[in-house]
Amino acid sequence: MPGRPKGGRPTLGGVVCRWIEDKLVHAEGDLYGKPFRLQRFQRAFIWRAYELRSDGHRRYRRAVWGLPSGNGKTELAAAIACAEQDGPVVCLGFNAEGNPIAGRRVSPDIPVAAASFEQADLLFGACRTMIREGPLRDRFEVYDTEILPKVGGGRLYRVAAKAGTNDGKRPTFFVADELHEWDCTCGMPGGKHGGACKARVYVVLSKGRAKRRDAWELVISTAGWNLQSLLGMMYLEGKLGTDQTSLFEWWDAQDKEVTLSDDGAVTAALLEANPAIGAFLSLENVLADRSQMTEFEF
Repeated sequence: MPGRPKGGRPTLGGVVCRWIEDKLVHAEGDLYGKPFRLQRFQRAFIWRAYELRSDGHRRYRRAVWGLPSGNGKTELAAAIACAEQDGPVVCLGFNAEGNPIAGRRVSPDIPVAAASFEQADLLFGACRTMIREGPLRDRFEVYDTEILPKVGGGRLYRVAAKAGTNDGKRPTFFVADELHEWDCTCGMPGGKHGGACKARVYVVLSKGRAKRRDAWELVISTAGWNLQSLLGMMYLEGKLGTDQTSLFEWWDAQDKEVTLSDDGAVTAALLEANPAIGAFLSLENVLADRSQMTEFEF
């Protein structure tokens, strides 16, 4: 049942987590096709992302989740997208105990977006596998570029950050994958992007949410390098905590100046920044990357 953490806000996070583990399978790596099992840090993020206001509406219109590569961002975002298509993700009211009553969305519209079709297909491909290989296989038609319910309305589909192709959409939820790659190419300040600018596509999809009740967006990314970029501005805003309608969760090392020749400091920094280490990410393999790539990439 959805609930309210002791002393906390009401949330649909618990019921969404249970739905994911009951209905979906893993789409990547050694766990391919096995029942989806959430790690503690993933479960905590979902609980926060589905917090509610006292009137039952969503607390957050945007969630920004930043982690290094290998920590399962793409697979979790795919699982949330599947839940938004068929799971108990909206509040229908509260019961006598004050706990939220969860229900499904009506005609969900879910674009999975990235800087290119190839990148978008990584996340969308995970959605396809989770549905096609799991308990939901008989409920949906799974195609190369979209997933449709056999009964009722709704659509989950992939898009690329290409201007002019995403206008007019009315998303109930959308994922922006690896936002650090959505470069602004038009040079327009203040978010007034135009032309073939990839950043404008994000603005168009984000504005489209206003047409649907309790619509929201999930931004996932590894760290970028430009604080003046779309992701950079979200990062700075998230650190300040000025936008109460945005959830910002960024995993990094507290010590920003780590000497790479200091093995102990490097290990400590990696453990801080990579919550999946010890679960499905190997510390040994991450440390081995030091000899396989340039210092900048590492």
